Amino acid sequence: MMELLERLGLRQFHLFVSKKAGEEPLPSLREAKESTGYSADQIEEFRSATRYFGQANFWRLVFHLPVLLMFWRFDGYWGAGLFLALVLFHTSLIVLEAYKASVIQRLNPGDSVTEVIQIVRSETWGEWWFSPKGWETDRVYRWMGMLWFKILVEYVINGLRLTPEQRAAGMEVEYVGTKTEDVIRFENTSRVSELTHFSMALTGVFPVFFAVWHELWLAVPFTILVFYADLGCALLQRLNRRRIWPLVKRFRKQSERREQAVG
Repeated sequence: MMELLERLGLRQFHLFVSKKAGEEPLPSLREAKESTGYSADQIEEFRSATRYFGQANFWRLVFHLPVLLMFWRFDGYWGAGLFLALVLFHTSLIVLEAYKASVIQRLNPGDSVTEVIQIVRSETWGEWWFSPKGWETDRVYRWMGMLWFKILVEYVINGLRLTPEQRAAGMEVEYVGTKTEDVIRFENTSRVSELTHFSMALTGVFPVFFAVWHELWLAVPFTILVFYADLGCALLQRLNRRRIWPLVKRFRKQSERREQAVG
């Protein structure tokens, strides 16, 4: 089944999403069988990430359905169309994660990882927006409830990313590695995550106003909860970035000096 979907364009979709997310794409299903350029730890990390994103997109789809039905039931067909598009979008991402899981299943760990080593660079697109601002302090984020929200998000991620056996063994998700390059990768991907969640938060404003306008008081708490969850996830990216920003600036200076030395 996945071989057919790959030929029908799923592979190109994977390459497109990987490029936009700043991630290294996986090999094709055929190439995966012959690949020995990934370590066992890398393969397990791929498997964990795919498990998480597959489940996260599924639950996101589930949370869209009541909103879609609310718009449809009360003649908000524009809203129903918007959330139908979001349901289809998340469905495509679920299929994509299933494809990636099939590729990962075929990977064989090897001693050499030269095939997948990347030169890490710090992303600068949208710097005017993503760079930490003067008002961003722990006190402000604590006032907004982000420190408690961070604990909740990490609990959810641990539940989705780890298997029951891994959780029983006391394993926890490692969000940022110990190397500077890991921190840079984390900051790079945080930009995509922040942009995604802010976009979803803006979209989530419409269901809140629609529910209030039509006096659907049972729907109001649900729509506010979904809006707050997206806004909180976006702000959490900024909180994390502010804390690692000194490392990012140091890495950029080191990279600039290396480039000047080579040039």
